[in-house]
Amino acid sequence: MAKSRCGTMLHRKSAPNCAKWANTMESTLLPCVFVIVSNLFGYAKSRFFHLEFFRLKTAKPSLGNAGDILGLEVNMRPAGGYTVDMLNYAGGLDLYQIWADMVAFGAAHHPLARYHRYCCCAGRHDELRYRMPHEELLKKYRSCLNAAPRLPEVLAREMGDQLYIASFEDEAAMQAFRRDALARPRE
Repeated sequence: MAKSRCGTMLHRKSAPNCAKWANTMESTLLPCVFVIVSNLFGYAKSRFFHLEFFRLKTAKPSLGNAGDILGLEVNMRPAGGYTVDMLNYAGGLDLYQIWADMVAFGAAHHPLARYHRYCCCAGRHDELRYRMPHEELLKKYRSCLNAAPRLPEVLAREMGDQLYIASFEDEAAMQAFRRDALARPRE
């Protein structure tokens, strides 16, 4: 299994000082993931699929205790948004080429992971002010930025008008980027 960590951060207008952060792989999820994958394998053998989980913040009767991780859904398609791009950036991969190899030849003919980096994205809303201006953020992290697209209006409401996708050698550097990208001015 690759050591890469990939996650998404959404900066929401409703909670401007909070960022939602989720690692896609966590050791407590692995036993559950292996059971689901083994049961899906016949159907998902040559298809993209992804699994979604959430962690309960508080105990919920009939669901579980605070901290429990629950399966939300299984999707028989690639993960949405920029997730596949982020996985590619985190591991030096070309997941669509690997998938094409699996369908065409029954095996991957491209490297499964050339390196292991931490990748995240941060979204900013145009109507909010941030401590570090856009140009300064681009300059400071130019060697780590993989992409900085403007999002279409239909996606901007939830993800931000300006997205930054960056990858790093270590988690501490990624967290520093996250803080710089999303920090609001002190008032």
